[in-house]
Amino acid sequence: MPEKLDRCVEKLKKEGHDEDSAWAICNDSIKNKSLDVNWDGVFEDAIGEQEFIEHDEPKGTIVAISVPYTLANKLYLGGGNSPEEMHITLAYMHYLYDDELDTLRAIVSSCAKDYSQNLLLKVGGIGRFSHGDEDVFYASVDNPFLSEFREYVIGRLEAGGLPVSYEHGFTPHITIKYLTKDETTPMLGGDVVGSQWLAETVDIWHGNFKFKYTFSCISEPPLV
Repeated sequence: MPEKLDRCVEKLKKEGHDEDSAWAICNDSIKNKSLDVNWDGVFEDAIGEQEFIEHDEPKGTIVAISVPYTLANKLYLGGGNSPEEMHITLAYMHYLYDDELDTLRAIVSSCAKDYSQNLLLKVGGIGRFSHGDEDVFYASVDNPFLSEFREYVIGRLEAGGLPVSYEHGFTPHITIKYLTKDETTPMLGGDVVGSQWLAETVDIWHGNFKFKYTFSCISEPPLV
């Protein structure tokens, strides 16, 4: 365990955390890992479709809804997130051990099968917010059931003993590009705001890999 703890701390320090916060996060992860949760018999259903995603450097693990390529390509700006990277984050975990990833995959697979409400998502507008020394240029996303689904997922993750981060609240958005403080807010094409798509999968982004789990409630083709 000390070796895993050291690796966890070093990874978080590389992501910008100071030593005290890195140790606190990793210690919490170890405490959560000790919870007695039995997932035997579930993992055979948690395979999911797997993709390799190009990132500059793997950072933590997220549960997310990916943006379809056609729409993401419309949102793309030079120097920003690539279309393949665009997503809506539902939950973030700083560090997962291999067995915790297995648990996460089983839970997300089950969430995709059990949730009964279609998620028809809509780009509501664009904006920017401060993020440390930079600003985030983003597209907001609207759907009356998205927060409900996120809370459902979070509850299942917590019940499984996984170390969900609460550093930030939930404002559904797609990060398009990080801007300098003095950089002018970009403009996007007029046909982007109001674009809709039906979420077909809920995904796990772990390092450079994406595991995709199809919603069982899909009842109409995706829209863009």
